[in-house]
Amino acid sequence: KRGVGNEDDIDIPSHAGPELVEGQKPVNVVYADLHCPMCGYLLPKETNPAVYYGDRILVLKYVYLLHGPRRWDVVVFKAPDDPSSKDYSINYIKRLTGLPGETVMILDGDVYVKHKGDAEFELQRKTEAAQEALWRIIYDDDYRPTEQARRAVPWRQPWEAAGGSNWSGKLLGGGRGFSFSDMAGAGTLAFNSHSERGRGGDIPGNYGYGDWLAYDQHQTGHADQPRAYFGNYPVSDLKLAFYYSRSAGDGPLKLTLTKLDHSFTAELLPDRVMLRHEVNGKAVGEPRTAGLAAHELGSGMPARIEFTNVDYRVTLRVNGASLLQTTDAEYHPDVADLRKRVAAHEELLGTRAFAYRAGRDDPPPPLPAPTVSIRAERQRCEVSHLGLWRDSYYTQRDAQDNVILWGAPQERPFSDGGPIELGPEEYFVMGDNSPSSYDARYWRHEVHLPGEALDVKSGRVPGRFLLGRAFFVYWPAGFRPTDKMPGLVPNFSEMRFIR
Repeated sequence: KRGVGNEDDIDIPSHAGPELVEGQKPVNVVYADLHCPMCGYLLPKETNPAVYYGDRILVLKYVYLLHGPRRWDVVVFKAPDDPSSKDYSINYIKRLTGLPGETVMILDGDVYVKHKGDAEFELQRKTEAAQEALWRIIYDDDYRPTEQARRAVPWRQPWEAAGGSNWSGKLLGGGRGFSFSDMAGAGTLAFNSHSERGRGGDIPGNYGYGDWLAYDQHQTGHADQPRAYFGNYPVSDLKLAFYYSRSAGDGPLKLTLTKLDHSFTAELLPDRVMLRHEVNGKAVGEPRTAGLAAHELGSGMPARIEFTNVDYRVTLRVNGASLLQTTDAEYHPDVADLRKRVAAHEELLGTRAFAYRAGRDDPPPPLPAPTVSIRAERQRCEVSHLGLWRDSYYTQRDAQDNVILWGAPQERPFSDGGPIELGPEEYFVMGDNSPSSYDARYWRHEVHLPGEALDVKSGRVPGRFLLGRAFFVYWPAGFRPTDKMPGLVPNFSEMRFIR
């Protein structure tokens, strides 16, 4: 999780344990609390499981001779904070989030930047390519569980119909999906995140809107990883996507996403789409409207719908075309309010008496969980290939409750830490697996190379330490034919460009 080695023949053990501690007996490594990220299924625990080779990547080493490093690049660099390597020979791979001359702050999972002379921090939106790489699965109906026999607690569909609703959990002709048939009434599907499953509750399901990751799930009962991590932060940046076909009726299909005090509703009609924005229940401006080709959503043919709220921009796409989108003037972050909310949330986490649970309102949480719903009126329709994803979330503390040093929104005038100011040729990097990533947020070692006239404070990557941009996974994690053999069989389906 920290980085990549320098050579292709790095030594990777065949099994994750037992651990050898000098002067003591070998200690077995037990992996429990391993769950499916979509349905929460608890996998059988493993002791000293087999290890597969990590991905091997191509790095464009000379691309930064043509242009400078760009925010959201995945970069490979000499690790400036590895005390075990005095010659800086260990390579790390992280996402570049801060550029020279900027002051960088991490706030409610997003990156904010202020330049010298600026009065306020500005949100930094991810590129389209980076955003696509950073979506994290919450629910995907294409992988709906079908077998319940192995589960200690039966799985329950998180998309729940409101009482009396005419929504069905299958397509009109049968098969996987959802359908609605009521030419005079209305019904709502609401997503129940089932997040209490991760905190010892008795509700089965997934981990909902929390920042929990399937990647790097932790060992149980291990000295430096005392508990599994189920998320400390609700994530409100979401993508709702599905195929929609209407066979009868002229009523709207309404999609609603909320974030903090904001609520956005997209209405899909046979000949037009609309976007409504409310704050604390009050309408903001007039609804935005876009026309459609005649009967585009009423022909019975499936249309691909994507409704996203990410980086303070709401977008409605139909068949890949962006039809409606909010502007910065109507929807933007309130940095002062977010700082107060995050500080209050961190204070609750610090008491250890607080556990994040979606929907918990005793008292109302400073960072409330979002809500997601689909409402149909006066129509017969089908919703298939339904998926819900959340954005990656850069956390204020890691899975072991270590609070970040650099990038924190709290100003620390009498000590190091807080928003980090980058000097010339200095960069800030973070890992996509934020709760488990040892990245610039936590670094405490400075770089002193008198012979090279290089002195850099902790939390920064010197420009001359950058090796290049990660480009392509050419040998995905290989399978070992036997325990003693190397990973000779790559997972070809995982060969991909790195975004």
